[in-house]
Amino acid sequence: MDLTYIHAVAAFSGSASGTLATVLTGLFTRRRKDRALRRSWATSQCQELYRSFVEEASRLYVDALVKDTSETSKLVDLYALIGRMRTLSSDEVIEAAEKTGRLIIETYLSPNKTTSVFCVGWEHPSRDAVCRGLVFSGSRCPCTTF
Repeated sequence: MDLTYIHAVAAFSGSASGTLATVLTGLFTRRRKDRALRRSWATSQCQELYRSFVEEASRLYVDALVKDTSETSKLVDLYALIGRMRTLSSDEVIEAAEKTGRLIIETYLSPNKTTSVFCVGWEHPSRDAVCRGLVFSGSRCPCTTF
């Protein structure tokens, strides 16, 4: 075999391996970026869905506390959000969302609550200041009337 062929094959294989390494590195880098982009998009979708669910559930729960009857269309919106959560969320999250929906329905079926019930679970740093302000002003504190 001629020595020039060996040099030509060595040069070609070096060039081919360098090109292959560059192409593969580009593919792997692009794939990693796409995966990170999809993951961040899915996370933002979940956060938006959870935000909508919390807002809707909170609104319905407060509505259930002060009213005995519910509008079915409002509950349908909540269960539509739970349905969307089924495609994106884990089983624990879906179970918690369904438990929240059942709690809202049970609250609609229970008697209405008064303002004293709202203050019982209120654990906010300014709660005591609000109560003291009401006591000092001569009013009766709604947080202590059980």
